[in-house]
Order: sequence, then structure tokens, then C-alpha cells
Amino acid sequence: MVLKEGFLWRLRDGVSIDVWKQPWLWSTTNAFIETPMYPSMETLKVSDLIDSLGSSNVPLIDHLFYHGDVQSIRCVPIMDRSRRDKCIWGH
Repeated sequence: MVLKEGFLWRLRDGVSIDVWKQPWLWSTTNAFIETPMYPSMETLKVSDLIDSLGSSNVPLIDHLFYHGDVQSIRCVPIMDRSRRDKCIWGH
């Protein structure tokens, strides 16, 4: 579908965003994770990368992803976690 090109997820609760298959990184070069998917983590959601305090789970992120992805993930703002994720156009 043509409309899918150029869209990006705005992170809020992270429940709707598939870590491996959907564009959610706020990178100027690639909005998708470049680290290969782990076979046992096909259903990983962005919400799984957020701890109970609403911050990024840094130890998990550092363990799972390539350095470039880690840097991109750290740049993604965690918005209002009481609201659902939202598709937006570009940045």
C-alpha cells in the first residue's frame, strides 16, 4: 500500500508497535531496526522495551540490539504511556 511508505509510529504505550517489522525509530536514515530478529522474539513489542517506571529498559536494549539501533532507540521519546500508539506521517 502506497500510504505505508513514509509513515512512522509515535511511541506512547508501545503495545501496538512490532519492534522488528514496523517503522518506529526517529532516525533520518532508517526508521526500522537493523538488528536481525531473534527467533524466540518474533512478537516483541516496543512496550517490552519499557520498564515499569516508563523508561527504556537499557540492559535489555543493550543486550538485544546492534550499537546503531541502541543509539536510535535511545533517541525515541516515550510519550504519554496512558494513550495508544499513533501513526504519523514522517517526522
